[in-house]
Parts: sequence; structure tokens; C-alpha cells
Amino acid sequence: MKRVYARYLEIRHEDAEAIEERSDIHFNAGVACFYTGDFRRAIALYSEIRVSPDFHGYYANRGSAHDALKEHTQVLDDYARAIQWNPDDANVHYNRRVTRSRWSA
Repeated sequence: MKRVYARYLEIRHEDAEAIEERSDIHFNAGVACFYTGDFRRAIALYSEIRVSPDFHGYYANRGSAHDALKEHTQVLDDYARAIQWNPDDANVHYNRRVTRSRWSA
């Protein structure tokens, strides 16, 4: 996925409209960075958020990346935003609860 993202960066200006429709490239590249331990890069990619309920996962995943870096305020802010966009996502509620309990201990 990182190679795909690198290629995206090379061609994104060639057909900006078509590329914009593939905004999930940031999400998937962020996932790849997250799982290889590149949390800062994952956060940067997840920050390419499009304000839409369809992208609540950006906030949830960015919160998890902030959590891995122990950036407590940002974690809760991102989880709150993910819940705002999709209040039915039980995983985000669970992650927020676990995060709060871990920090209060």
C-alpha cells in the first residue's frame, strides 16, 4: 500500500477529479503505516479527512494512532468525532472506554 500511495502522489495532479473520488487512498495508506509502526505518518494520512459520515473511520483510526503515541487529548478528540459521525460504531465506543480506563488507572 505504501508503494501505491507513492504512485498516487506522483499522478494526483494529472486527473485531480478522478483522484479525489479515491479519497480512501489516504485511509488505506494510513492503515499500512499504522500496522508497520509508522504512527506519525499514519496520523498525517488520516488527517486527509473528508468531512462526511462515510469517513468516520479516519477519526477512529487516527485516534488509535494517537493512542499508540500516548497522545491522550488527541485520542479522545478523535474518538468523539468518530462517534459524532457514526454513533452506532460499537468499536469506537469500546476503544474510548478502554482508553479512558487505562489512563485513569
